[in-house]
Amino acid sequence: MAFIDLSTGQIVHVNGEMRFHAMSTFKGPLAVYYWWLVEHGELEITERDLTHMGHMLEWSSNGDTTCLFKRVGGIPPDARPAAQRSRSLI
Repeated sequence: MAFIDLSTGQIVHVNGEMRFHAMSTFKGPLAVYYWWLVEHGELEITERDLTHMGHMLEWSSNGDTTCLFKRVGGIPPDARPAAQRSRSLI
């Protein structure tokens, strides 16, 4: 897995020379964002987070992805399209 900073060209990778099946494209950036929040003191690591992170990245677990997505803040209601804001999902 690799990430490239488009502004600097810096490349960060883990086993970048190996081939892997593509994971859900959202899960890698979600993990990076989680660790960015931790690094900037905006989120504290919990054992539960680490379990969700492992399941999300190792098994592509959608349930664990949802838990981490909620943990980092999800999508604020006012950022959703107006049609979605006006509907109740319950």
